[in-house]
Amino acid sequence: MNLLQRTAFVAAFGLASVTAKAQTEIKSQTDYKNVQASINAVSKKLYDYAQLYPAYSFTPQYNEAGKLIAMSVNGVSNEIDANRIANHLMELEMLGEAVRTMNIAHLPTVKGNPGKGMLSETDAKNYTPAFSKENQTVTSAR
Repeated sequence: MNLLQRTAFVAAFGLASVTAKAQTEIKSQTDYKNVQASINAVSKKLYDYAQLYPAYSFTPQYNEAGKLIAMSVNGVSNEIDANRIANHLMELEMLGEAVRTMNIAHLPTVKGNPGKGMLSETDAKNYTPAFSKENQTVTSAR
């Protein structure tokens, strides 16, 4: 087998180290900030591997219910690195799922003025577009 054709296949149920590191539920603003920091750290590791193996690719593997169960990595000549990449991809997916399913009440509150071009929360709630419904033209294809 050509080394560049080697495939790392990491199954979700075999990732004790990943599940121990990846926070799977966000229950507070502190949890959210920790997950955000973890996402940044894992993304940096994946970026570094992309620099080492610019041609690497990955394929998610799903079960019949559509749940991600594994990650296949191709194009990495070092088996240890391929397994680490697959682990990081699975960890990133678990962290992303924690963010996607979190209660938005746990998002950190913004302090101070919003950045240039951004509305404050109060301004956003009171915002009325400059155009009115009466002046809009609606066209439909017939």
